[in-house]
Amino acid sequence: MYTMDHFQPVTLEFEGEQYEIPEDKIWGLLRQLEQIMGFNFLVQKLAVDDVPAMRVYEAYAQALRYAGCKNIDPMKVAKGANQTDLVRMAYELVAILRMMNPPDDMDILSDAEANTAEEQGEDADEDDKKKGR
Repeated sequence: MYTMDHFQPVTLEFEGEQYEIPEDKIWGLLRQLEQIMGFNFLVQKLAVDDVPAMRVYEAYAQALRYAGCKNIDPMKVAKGANQTDLVRMAYELVAILRMMNPPDDMDILSDAEANTAEEQGEDADEDDKKKGR
């Protein structure tokens, strides 16, 4: 069965301060970040050196807010950031968003097939009970 046991705590840095999001809060962070941009979108943009600056600044600010950073907005994140900072933030966001994907060693199809077989077995058991077998 597919679970989210692979979540890891996230530490973000801004203006010399570190902000940590514990693993049990990652799901909420992912939900908020995906409203701004998804994993595939960001990876595709990075692959062609077309970093979506406004979305990266917005998503990074949202992650900082979620981690407890006060009075943060995309303009504050962008202020003083150079291209290297932008790319670093983008790759940090990729690492966070990637947690939505199952680990590489997980065989989702086998899990899905096993779940389907279990469900079909339960359905057959219920049919037998209804027919008095």
